[in-house]
Amino acid sequence: MLAPLVAGAIARGQLRVDLENRTMKAPDAAEMALEARRTAEFGPDDAVVMLLEPRNPAAAEAGADADVQAWLDELRTLPAVTGLRTIGVPGQPGAVLAVADVGAGGADGARAAAVRQLAELARARAPATHALRVSGQLLGEIAIAEALVAEQRRIVPVILGGLLALLLLAWRSAALAVGALLPALAGILALTVLQAALDLPIDPASALLAPVLLTVGVAGSVHLIEAWRRRLRAGADHVAASHGALRDLRKPALLAVATTIAGFAGLLPSPVPAVARFGMLAAVGCALCAGIALLALPPWLRLLGGPSARRVARRPTQPWRLAGPGTAVLVRNHAAAVSAVALLATVLAGVAIAHVRVDTEPLRILAPRDPVRRDAERIGAVIGGTEVFDLLVEGRDPALAGLRSLTLQAQVTALAGVVAPTGAVRTAPSGSRLFSFLLAPGGTTQRERVFTAAEDAARELGFRDVHATGAAVRVARDSTALVRGQLRGLAFTLGFLWLAMLLGFRSLRLATLGLLPNILPCLLLYGALGLFGIPLSVGTAMVGSVMLGLVVDDTIHFLHGYREARVSGGGRTTAIARALLRCGRALTISSVVLAAGFATGLLGELQTTREFAALAAGTIVAAWFADVIVLPAILLVGRRAGARSAPTFHRPCDTPLTHTA
Repeated sequence: MLAPLVAGAIARGQLRVDLENRTMKAPDAAEMALEARRTAEFGPDDAVVMLLEPRNPAAAEAGADADVQAWLDELRTLPAVTGLRTIGVPGQPGAVLAVADVGAGGADGARAAAVRQLAELARARAPATHALRVSGQLLGEIAIAEALVAEQRRIVPVILGGLLALLLLAWRSAALAVGALLPALAGILALTVLQAALDLPIDPASALLAPVLLTVGVAGSVHLIEAWRRRLRAGADHVAASHGALRDLRKPALLAVATTIAGFAGLLPSPVPAVARFGMLAAVGCALCAGIALLALPPWLRLLGGPSARRVARRPTQPWRLAGPGTAVLVRNHAAAVSAVALLATVLAGVAIAHVRVDTEPLRILAPRDPVRRDAERIGAVIGGTEVFDLLVEGRDPALAGLRSLTLQAQVTALAGVVAPTGAVRTAPSGSRLFSFLLAPGGTTQRERVFTAAEDAARELGFRDVHATGAAVRVARDSTALVRGQLRGLAFTLGFLWLAMLLGFRSLRLATLGLLPNILPCLLLYGALGLFGIPLSVGTAMVGSVMLGLVVDDTIHFLHGYREARVSGGGRTTAIARALLRCGRALTISSVVLAAGFATGLLGELQTTREFAALAAGTIVAAWFADVIVLPAILLVGRRAGARSAPTFHRPCDTPLTHTA
């Protein structure tokens, strides 16, 4: 494990950040062709909005106007600035709103570098008599990319510390706690080496890889360590216990890895490259974490021989031995009621999902004290908006095109969500016209309605080939496409999970029932969003597919134990009790580890981090309840569960259900 740790630590510092969020933009052929035509005729559309406000409006300082004009002239001389328009600010004498068009292409990062250079120079050379606020779509994207990377660098150590504390509390053994963490850390750093070798940049989606894989890897290690402890309590020595634990978990562990990979594979059909890449890297990372755990954790456990192994074996487990039979009897006595409540919750959640709306306001991802967000909010408060969108009109002009253009400007400006035109209509040599408008702050759904209404207004006036274009348009439409693509990806994930369990269990019934406790938490997740009117954003849209791949692991371990118990003889209630005795403690510890690991994201500063953390933790808790209560009830309802007496056992509770070493 040492080699991946060292190599990954070195490679982590070499990863670059996708500041322009290129991988977050769907490669739609029509949109790309439209952008190419717009750029060819009018230049790139990266607009920087700058508000210059006098610090003391009541005192007219000599030379202030000359200083402002000199500042504007200096900005115009920058090579990347293709145009600079100024707009007066009503009600604020001496204030100036400047909209600079920035044109830079070529290598990755060229646009971001040009926009940053403009913003830095504007701040450095702004007249001392004025306060400057700078905003713009690309500036916001740069700030979001950097904030997400910084957020994960803060959160991952917090998650690591929280997991270590939980594992120490569960096992009271530093060696076991560290052993559970090392495979996950090694897998993450090995994946980092792969990212660096392939020159894959860090983007808003891949920034989630480390916390996701850390919790996944630790949860897998928990099942292996608990199987080893169970062997120790059955009388095996520490070496035989490690070999026996591997045999016990060979089938369920491999099937769990396959289904987790299937969950991440549900992200591959996403139209957004960053999300599809996250699915690919997360699947590879899951395989790496599992492989390292199976190869390196047994030797680590064998080092804990002699007194250490005996101390581990003597840890009290009486509550867990009582919980399995007790839960089995409780579920058996209320199987019909539990199943009915689960069915009702599923139906209600399905109805509520119909009310889920898609909406993303990118700048609200940033912390309230972030300077980019503060500047944007100030500009928005003064002039009503901070971002620009364009209306590109191609083809032949209708009669009285000049008059119709003025009418179109007036109609679009009157739309809710549009503040004002940002300058005169521009005309290209080909005859194409470009109308530019300042957008009010708003979510993607509202803005999509604005763009559609603007296009419709132009067509009604006789302009034929009309398209809303610009960075704000692309972000809004890509966000909506991403979210809708994720919802479609859930169906792919469910089909993959069902197929994996069918091949693993060779039972149509178990494969189908195994989906139920995993569908229910996802339905409750999206149903709650619809019920409480919480919009589905880019971050929350990914939770469903990711969580399906994670929470299904516990279902597999339970069903494997149940199936083995049924094969060895006994009724369904007894088989459920034995399955809970076999994996109930590991299932609970891993669920607590996963939920607590994701819940630490609530300490983050960014809205997307907190939303993802809360929904992921809630989904895992609901999945644990579904595995321990709902799934056993479904297995029992409508069938003879055996005698009403307590479940019986033909071997000691702690003895593994497979052959001993």
